[in-house]
Amino acid sequence: MKKRTLAAVLLLVLSIPAASHALIQEERDDICEKVAGVAEKMQEANQSGVDIGVALSISKSRAVRALVIDAYSEPEYATKDYQLKAIRTFKTKVYLKCIKDLEVNE
Repeated sequence: MKKRTLAAVLLLVLSIPAASHALIQEERDDICEKVAGVAEKMQEANQSGVDIGVALSISKSRAVRALVIDAYSEPEYATKDYQLKAIRTFKTKVYLKCIKDLEVNE
C-alpha cells in the first residue's frame, strides 16, 4: 500500500461529522461504516508489512492514530487467508464498537 493511498484513506476520517445526541440510525451507520473502512485500511497496512511509523506519520487526528495503534497491536499473519480474516475481524470489531458508542451517547 502506497503512502498516498494510506493518506487518502486517513483524510476520509476528517469528513466524518461530529457525533451528536440526535443522530438518526442512518447517520450512525454511515459514520461507523466510514470509521470501519479506515480501520480496514489500517489492518491491511499492518498485514501488508507497512511500517507503523509510516502509518503514524500520516495520521492527522487522535482518532486515526488510535486506529493505527489498535490495528498494529493485532498480530501479523503470513498466509493470505489468515490476513483476510484478521482484516475482516478488525473491521467488524471497530464497526460494532462505533455503533455501540454512538447509541450510548444518544
